[in-house]
Amino acid sequence: MKIGITIEPYQEISAGHLVPFAHAIELDHIEINVNIIPDIEGVLEKLGKLTTTYHLPIIGVEGYDTGSKGKEHSKKMEENISFINTYSKDLNMLYTLSHPPESSSSSFELMMERLQQINTPIVLENIPWQKDEEFLEFYLKAKDVLGKQLAGHAIDGPHRFLTYGKKWLDVPEVLTNDIIYVHLQDTTSKDDDHLPLGQGEMPYQDFLRFLKNNKYNGVINQEIKPKGLDLESIMDSCLNILKVVNKARFLKLKAKYAILNPILRKRINQAAK
Repeated sequence: MKIGITIEPYQEISAGHLVPFAHAIELDHIEINVNIIPDIEGVLEKLGKLTTTYHLPIIGVEGYDTGSKGKEHSKKMEENISFINTYSKDLNMLYTLSHPPESSSSSFELMMERLQQINTPIVLENIPWQKDEEFLEFYLKAKDVLGKQLAGHAIDGPHRFLTYGKKWLDVPEVLTNDIIYVHLQDTTSKDDDHLPLGQGEMPYQDFLRFLKNNKYNGVINQEIKPKGLDLESIMDSCLNILKVVNKARFLKLKAKYAILNPILRKRINQAAK
């Protein structure tokens, strides 16, 4: 099983300067997005054997998504697609990830047309407060269009928790069978907070057991946004995953992290200068 984290520039620290920290805490994977493009050379220089997934833009963050209409958004999506196709091999890219359309200004047909231009397998993620019936309609329709290019379902556990509360793990069988990528972070029951595991209200251990019971062995990527780039909370979040899915690796990294924390904090401070 691969453990990963989303990496993008943080204040004065470029994405390229953050990649070595993923190596230092022995992660296997990083998720990237449009914000790393200005520092692609720095990322490539430090990437090593880390695999990646490219998360396409979303309305709530970048202001447009894969199916957004309009000349300005079309140009931006062309830049995203060109970047993926140019660098996917150098970035050890496993997947390109997309959300369903989240705005009336976003077209399913345009989204499919753009996804078909991408030279990587595609994974499709469930979004918060969208019921399974609606997501399944989108997912199965996309599967018909994309065919073998669609690698499977990117399940976001917290999005399910926000949508369904106590019934969040009642995942439709067709989606369970297609799970090939995982987003995980902690959250309250009211908002998509992207907290390190252990800092919210979500019983994330139950989700990890759900994956384990279904013999999931892919990437678990943490979409976490710790306050102040708190390295200790990032490492604790990684350990909270491993404690459930891989006890041997948990014990190994717990000992290593205790030594690493002050060293990495010093390096972060140096990178920010």
